[in-house]
Amino acid sequence: MATLKNYSPYFLQSQEWSDFWLEAMNNKHLKFLLESPNSKATFGAWVYKYPWHLNQSFLYIPKGPILTLHNKGVPKGELLKLFRTFCFRLVSAAATHDVSFIKMDFDDKVMATFGLESESDLQDLMESVLANDGQNNFPKCELKINTKTLQYLQTVVLDGANMYNSSLGYSLETVREFYSQNSEFWSQTNQNIRRYSKKSLKTEWEIVVDKSEEAFEGFWEVYRATSERQKFATHNKEYFQKLASKNFTHIALLKAEGEVVSCWFGVQSGDTLTYLYGGNTEEGFKLKSQYMMHIIALKILADNKLRHYDLGGYDADKGFGKFKEGYRGDIRTFLGPVDIVIQPRKYSFTNRFVDTTKSVTGLFSR
Repeated sequence: MATLKNYSPYFLQSQEWSDFWLEAMNNKHLKFLLESPNSKATFGAWVYKYPWHLNQSFLYIPKGPILTLHNKGVPKGELLKLFRTFCFRLVSAAATHDVSFIKMDFDDKVMATFGLESESDLQDLMESVLANDGQNNFPKCELKINTKTLQYLQTVVLDGANMYNSSLGYSLETVREFYSQNSEFWSQTNQNIRRYSKKSLKTEWEIVVDKSEEAFEGFWEVYRATSERQKFATHNKEYFQKLASKNFTHIALLKAEGEVVSCWFGVQSGDTLTYLYGGNTEEGFKLKSQYMMHIIALKILADNKLRHYDLGGYDADKGFGKFKEGYRGDIRTFLGPVDIVIQPRKYSFTNRFVDTTKSVTGLFSR
């Protein structure tokens, strides 16, 4: 049986994020709140509508739905019935919005509630939920398991509940003091994290934690250069400017000899601070700036009286995953995604079309 963890819902399921997302996207996007409540519990989720290929669209529920219990000890059978009602309303909404499919990856609290530990568990649950039972007669749809992911399905989360923080602010002196006051926390990380965190503290950094225009430009320059060097896609500058203007976001920079060498961008939701975007220059890497930046992030956590620091997406097979493992936090896992296919013919044809296009493009690019 999966174990319940005391985490806030993932930030993608917050109203603040959904409001920002709609503001930042073009008019082909849409979002709405879908709920299935009764007197004992509520299943609810922010649902995002995205354009898809060939003038089609799909609905996406990231890390949801969220289960809110109004009473203790609600029987699993009642929750399953309520979840089925939620899914019925979701499929009905998909038909109303004329989308080809729904994509879902699941909140870990819901997974634990239903005892889901594997893709086969998830498949069994969803097949039973989508089956017609004479009460909720679902429109005809198909279930696809293990489909294309839109978000990371694992993340490393650090517990900062016992962080000691005697001084507000981000002078080099107060950050060094913060580190030494929390030696017990750092003693639980691996040897590399401890060694390089200590080394990073020896540099005479200038630390900037604000969202002034100058700070944003410093973030953008290093982040953009990092994306070009490491060849990963980013949103445009306007997207980040809009996000930086929100009161639930944080920016931190490290300067060495007056030059920005490391940047960090995070979002705050519930009791959690989540690392979303960051980058380092070659000089920053030499000075171990990435280690110093996570010390600063944990101080932001403590200054804002938050509990959990989410290090962002995790992949055990990639270098950044190995780095994050060193902090020895909990690995938070979200099962999925699954596609609930509303228009099977369009869905199958479009996927074949996309695969063929990629194959042809690959041939001509050799």
